Amino acid sequence: MKKIDDLAREFLAQKKIAVVGVSDKRDTGCNLTYKKFKEMGYQVYAVNPRISTFEGDPCYADLQSIPEK
Repeated sequence: MKKIDDLAREFLAQKKIAVVGVSDKRDTGCNLTYKKFKEMGYQVYAVNPRISTFEGDPCYADLQSIPEK
């Protein structure tokens, strides 16, 4: 069985991630996570059904709406 560190490394090596719960109303941990992953070169997808953009990027209503899987 793989150790949690190995699983985390494999997950982060994918370089694509969706961040659910970004907000245009207040600063949240999700907002910080989105920005940090983007700074690190990841393809980041914002998810929140209330807004259409976040940080100038498209924001998706749910995970199924993201164009890439």
